[in-house]
Amino acid sequence: MTAVVRPATEADAGAIGEIHVRSWQAAYDGLMPAEFLARISVGNRTAGWARTLRDGGRVLVVEAPQVVGFAAFGPRRDGPDEGELYAIYLHPEAWSRGLGRLLHEQVLTSLAES
Repeated sequence: MTAVVRPATEADAGAIGEIHVRSWQAAYDGLMPAEFLARISVGNRTAGWARTLRDGGRVLVVEAPQVVGFAAFGPRRDGPDEGELYAIYLHPEAWSRGLGRLLHEQVLTSLAES
Protein backbone atom coordinates (compact mmCIF):
# COMPACT_ATOMS: atom_id res chain seq x y z
CA MET A 1 0.00 0.00 0.00
CA THR A 2 1.35 3.37 -0.97
CA ALA A 3 0.23 6.30 1.14
CA VAL A 4 0.66 9.95 0.25
CA VAL A 5 0.51 12.87 2.67
CA ARG A 6 -0.34 16.21 1.10
CA PRO A 7 -1.81 19.59 2.03
CA ALA A 8 -5.60 19.54 2.18
CA THR A 9 -7.66 21.68 -0.15
CA GLU A 10 -11.21 22.92 0.26
CA ALA A 11 -12.24 20.06 -2.05
CA ASP A 12 -11.18 17.64 0.74
CA ALA A 13 -13.63 19.12 3.26
CA GLY A 14 -16.27 16.43 2.64
CA ALA A 15 -13.84 13.57 3.22
CA ILE A 16 -12.42 15.32 6.29
CA GLY A 17 -15.91 15.87 7.73
CA GLU A 18 -16.81 12.21 7.15
CA ILE A 19 -13.57 10.98 8.75
CA HIS A 20 -14.02 13.32 11.73
CA VAL A 21 -17.52 11.97 12.46
CA ARG A 22 -16.84 8.27 11.78
CA SER A 23 -13.72 8.27 13.93
CA TRP A 24 -15.57 9.89 16.84
CA GLN A 25 -18.43 7.41 16.51
CA ALA A 26 -16.05 4.45 16.55
CA ALA A 27 -13.63 5.69 19.21
CA TYR A 28 -16.29 6.82 21.67
CA ASP A 29 -18.78 3.98 21.13
CA GLY A 30 -19.76 2.78 24.59
CA LEU A 31 -18.03 5.74 26.25
CA MET A 32 -20.46 8.47 25.20
CA PRO A 33 -24.21 8.28 24.77
CA ALA A 34 -25.17 6.59 21.49
CA GLU A 35 -27.76 9.32 20.84
CA PHE A 36 -25.08 11.99 21.01
CA LEU A 37 -22.76 10.11 18.64
CA ALA A 38 -25.61 9.46 16.20
CA ARG A 39 -26.43 13.18 16.04
CA ILE A 40 -22.94 14.34 15.07
CA SER A 41 -23.43 15.91 11.67
CA VAL A 42 -21.12 15.19 8.76
CA GLY A 43 -22.59 18.27 7.06
CA ASN A 44 -21.72 20.53 9.98
CA ARG A 45 -18.21 19.11 10.26
CA THR A 46 -17.71 19.44 6.50
CA ALA A 47 -18.80 23.09 6.61
CA GLY A 48 -16.47 23.78 9.51
CA TRP A 49 -13.49 22.19 7.80
CA ALA A 50 -14.29 24.00 4.53
CA ARG A 51 -14.21 27.28 6.47
CA THR A 52 -10.92 26.32 8.14
CA LEU A 53 -9.34 25.49 4.79
CA ARG A 54 -10.75 28.60 3.10
CA ASP A 55 -9.33 30.72 5.93
CA GLY A 56 -5.83 29.29 5.46
CA GLY A 57 -5.84 26.66 8.21
CA ARG A 58 -2.97 24.21 7.98
CA VAL A 59 -4.35 20.74 7.36
CA LEU A 60 -2.68 17.68 5.87
CA VAL A 61 -4.49 14.63 4.52
CA VAL A 62 -3.24 11.10 4.00
CA GLU A 63 -4.42 9.20 0.93
CA ALA A 64 -4.30 5.41 0.68
CA PRO A 65 -5.49 5.70 -2.13
CA GLN A 66 -8.48 7.93 -1.13
CA VAL A 67 -8.35 10.40 1.77
CA VAL A 68 -8.46 8.30 4.96
CA GLY A 69 -7.05 10.70 7.54
CA PHE A 70 -6.20 14.28 8.35
CA ALA A 71 -4.27 16.42 10.80
CA ALA A 72 -4.70 20.11 11.63
CA PHE A 73 -1.82 22.05 13.12
CA GLY A 74 -0.29 25.47 13.50
CA PRO A 75 1.15 27.82 16.08
CA ARG A 76 0.70 26.93 19.71
CA ARG A 77 -2.48 28.62 20.89
CA ASP A 78 -1.54 29.38 24.48
CA GLY A 79 2.14 29.99 24.80
CA PRO A 80 5.54 30.58 23.34
CA ASP A 81 6.38 30.52 19.67
CA GLU A 82 6.01 26.77 19.20
CA GLY A 83 3.86 24.50 17.07
CA GLU A 84 0.80 22.49 18.07
CA LEU A 85 -1.04 19.51 16.63
CA TYR A 86 -4.70 20.55 16.96
CA ALA A 87 -6.35 17.40 15.65
CA ILE A 88 -5.45 14.08 14.05
CA TYR A 89 -8.06 11.60 12.86
CA LEU A 90 -8.16 8.49 10.70
CA HIS A 91 -11.19 6.72 9.33
CA PRO A 92 -11.72 3.60 11.51
CA GLU A 93 -11.07 1.37 8.48
CA ALA A 94 -7.59 2.92 8.27
CA TRP A 95 -6.63 2.35 11.92
CA SER A 96 -3.58 0.23 12.80
CA ARG A 97 -1.91 0.58 9.40
CA GLY A 98 0.81 3.10 10.33
CA LEU A 99 -0.98 5.97 8.59
CA GLY A 100 -1.40 8.03 11.75
CA ARG A 101 2.33 7.78 12.40
CA LEU A 102 3.06 8.85 8.82
CA LEU A 103 0.70 11.81 9.13
CA HIS A 104 2.15 12.82 12.51
CA GLU A 105 5.72 12.69 11.18
CA GLN A 106 4.76 14.99 8.30
CA VAL A 107 3.11 17.44 10.72
CA LEU A 108 6.35 17.56 12.74
CA THR A 109 8.35 18.15 9.55
CA SER A 110 5.97 20.91 8.45
CA LEU A 111 6.13 22.62 11.84
CA ALA A 112 9.94 22.45 11.88
CA GLU A 113 10.06 24.07 8.43
CA SER A 114 7.84 26.99 9.40
